[in-house]
Amino acid sequence: MQFIKYPSLTNHYTARRQKFINFDDDYVATEKIHGSNVSLMVDNGNNIENAKRIAILTEDERAQKPWNTLAQFATEQKELIVSWSDSVRNLANEYVYGAIEQINFYGELYGDIYDESYCSSVQKMPYQATLSNTRQIRFFDIHVIFEDGQRLALSQDKMSSILGNDYTVPVIREGKLRDLILDATELQSKLGDCGAEGQVYKPKNDYLFKPDDYGNINYPVIKHKYDAWLETQKIDTKHGMNHLANELKLIAEIESRVTKQRLLNVLSHGDIQLAVQNTGLVIKEMLKDIKDEITREEPDIDVNDDKLFGKYGGEIAQLFKDYLSGI
Repeated sequence: MQFIKYPSLTNHYTARRQKFINFDDDYVATEKIHGSNVSLMVDNGNNIENAKRIAILTEDERAQKPWNTLAQFATEQKELIVSWSDSVRNLANEYVYGAIEQINFYGELYGDIYDESYCSSVQKMPYQATLSNTRQIRFFDIHVIFEDGQRLALSQDKMSSILGNDYTVPVIREGKLRDLILDATELQSKLGDCGAEGQVYKPKNDYLFKPDDYGNINYPVIKHKYDAWLETQKIDTKHGMNHLANELKLIAEIESRVTKQRLLNVLSHGDIQLAVQNTGLVIKEMLKDIKDEITREEPDIDVNDDKLFGKYGGEIAQLFKDYLSGI
């Protein structure tokens, strides 16, 4: 059975840079638990492996805190885990993606011993599990691994229906990704009398993906840590959030205007010869046309972001290429 590390998540304040993230898609916001990443892997023979974030647990680690909680859960709840796996396989078999190699359940291990002067918890958070001197696991993702390398991430709804709410991360709300990011407020944890670490935004529907030849993954799940938990100061200011809000609005306005019809309108001016060597001129004129229109129609949006506009050059070039091939 192969160890497969959970994909790195995009920070909410850098999501706008990722072409594979669509801010108008439907997403689910769940609580981000402050703990340690763990996983259970189940093969077709219902053999179960336990892993921390970077590797399968060794025999020694299975007996050590905090990992012994995961090992104990895998042993004592094997029948339950196998039933989960069977349900996942039944769902995955509805897709025509090929033979299943294994199923990975990714979760967060949290809790332990806590008091005001001393804490030996997995992470120092007074969750209810911590205050009751226990460790618990909440799962946040299920990946079906196919033999051809493709992976299917199940939706939150399907994961919750299979595992039940007691074993999954708490759901906060649903909506368009853009709205979830911009309207996020710091909330109390649903797992104890303390503030949550943040939110995680996950596509509402199942998501099929495959690593490229270099192991890179375009995984559209986003983490949004609250200010107290940020590992960078890039967005830890009111100005930063205002800047992010402006960029998200600007992205929406640009994307709605990069169209074939606008290309035809720009070309109709007759200033540019219809030749592939003039692709750069077409991009320049079309982006200028878009920027001028946004300035007129959306005066509250700051359009002074040439780097952001430049990211749409490739899409415009493709529109022009397709147009030339059709004449």
